[in-house]
Amino acid sequence: MSKPARERFFNSLKITADKASRQQGTPNVGNIAFGLGYIVGQAIVWVVLAGVILVIILFIINRNKRRPL
Repeated sequence: MSKPARERFFNSLKITADKASRQQGTPNVGNIAFGLGYIVGQAIVWVVLAGVILVIILFIINRNKRRPL
């Protein structure tokens, strides 16, 4: 006789949770490197974006100073 669908569903969740908890104990250098690279990449993008915005603002300010009203 087969198990009811509800029991099979909850059993599959338990098996998945057991696998996840077993994998958390092992250090995964690839994921750490990926996470660090993602953070560094985000920081570089924000610095470049801030630099571009600053250059545009300074260009507009200098252009308006040279032009008499």
